Amino acid sequence: MDIKISSQADIVRDTARDKSRTLQQKLALHLEERRKEPAASPRNLNKYLPFIFLAEVSIVWYYGTCQAIPLLYADFGQEVIITIQAVCSFMAFEMVLNWWCVFSVSSDYDPQRHGTYLEFLDRQNTDIQGTTSASAKKQGTPRSTNGSTSGTPARPPYWSWRYCTICDQPRPPRCHHCVLCNRCSLKRDHHCYFSRNCIGYRNLRHYTVMMFWCCLSSVVGFVHALPFIFMEVLPSTGYVDMLPFVAFFRWVFGYSHFRVGLVILGTWMLALFIIFTTFMLFEIIRCVLKGKTSFEIDNNIKINDSRSVNSKLRAAFGDFWLINFLLPMHWRFHPEEDPVFWPTINQ
Repeated sequence: MDIKISSQADIVRDTARDKSRTLQQKLALHLEERRKEPAASPRNLNKYLPFIFLAEVSIVWYYGTCQAIPLLYADFGQEVIITIQAVCSFMAFEMVLNWWCVFSVSSDYDPQRHGTYLEFLDRQNTDIQGTTSASAKKQGTPRSTNGSTSGTPARPPYWSWRYCTICDQPRPPRCHHCVLCNRCSLKRDHHCYFSRNCIGYRNLRHYTVMMFWCCLSSVVGFVHALPFIFMEVLPSTGYVDMLPFVAFFRWVFGYSHFRVGLVILGTWMLALFIIFTTFMLFEIIRCVLKGKTSFEIDNNIKINDSRSVNSKLRAAFGDFWLINFLLPMHWRFHPEEDPVFWPTINQ
């Protein structure tokens, strides 16, 4: 999939630089290439999955709070019903709020704000000169004219600055280009199709919190959806209608009510979402505790990070990191990490 995306990006870039074609010809060629893309292409998934996510949250919230909860808790009194509806509404609000933060908060690399390659070279030369001077005073090692010695270890290639041909600028270590976002993201972990944005240095906290509330809400919704189906749906239909493809076709051809098909398919979606969000939440927590990205874990990239667990949590969430699970705090408590020069990483 990554190779296909890269080839499509190369085609678009070569077409834009082709001076033998007019602007109308370039647009026509670009539209023709877009028509050839399959329906499940990464570009189409990135375009439509955010709407599917919001529709799923809205439908589950409506049927859960307005239909299932009043029926299931009818014998417990109005106060209990209102309390549970308020809790479910709060979880739905947290999901949408953090989804919006993941969607709107960008981790893109800005040289004017984060630092340039020349600043990196100046800092590196200063560190080398300071280290060499101290070594020369202790051991009498002669310094070279460029401020380095033959005994100074070179940084591994992964921790070196690289040139991005698409952005036409150098990019720092752990910064990768995304062809869907069309920019380089600091400490890029992966691209989230549900939010149409890359998960990186600034919005990793919001993605983690969103996965937490999505997982918890899916479990609560599934627990309430099953008894609601047995009490309200199954008396008017059969057990075979619980199969998702049977419920879908009976709903499409008019053999069952719209609400029946929607509730059954929504319950299956909740079950799948529990599995997906649990896996993603486990993976992202593992990355935070290890101080790595999913790319670095999958490729077994060695990172010598001696920080404590609390320091790694603050590096992702900022100070007072638990507050992020109730209110997004990226505007107040920034991640305690340098996403360009990485002084805490010893290689």
